Amino acid sequence: MKEYKWFKRFYRVKPKQIWINDKLSSDFESELGHIDFIEFRLMRGVFLGLKIGFKFGGCGVFTDFVINMYEDCKYKSIEERNAIGYELLQMTKDLLDDAKVECVSELKNKPVEVYSKGLINQGFRILTEVL
Repeated sequence: MKEYKWFKRFYRVKPKQIWINDKLSSDFESELGHIDFIEFRLMRGVFLGLKIGFKFGGCGVFTDFVINMYEDCKYKSIEERNAIGYELLQMTKDLLDDAKVECVSELKNKPVEVYSKGLINQGFRILTEVL
């Protein structure tokens, strides 16, 4: 089971563990839904990555999985920025593999489970068991 955790716009974050022994932690709630829109693009001229929108329970949310490509961004080193970029590309590949598709646009309408803690979204996973 592969879960995808939110990235902050500028920095990589280590979210709290959502799954414990293959069970959803009691701190988190989950909602079933689908991917409403997905794009891999350059945003505002400096943020390169995925923009994903989810629909579930009559509402929707979206998130960005991006790397800041601005030359003066305060990464510790170019290697750190490259590592985050590789992590983003690996996550995109894993998403495509989980959904059994070859193009990001084919992820639209794929079923997902979105995790939240309070009103803050923490991550999601493709529902591979229903594909």
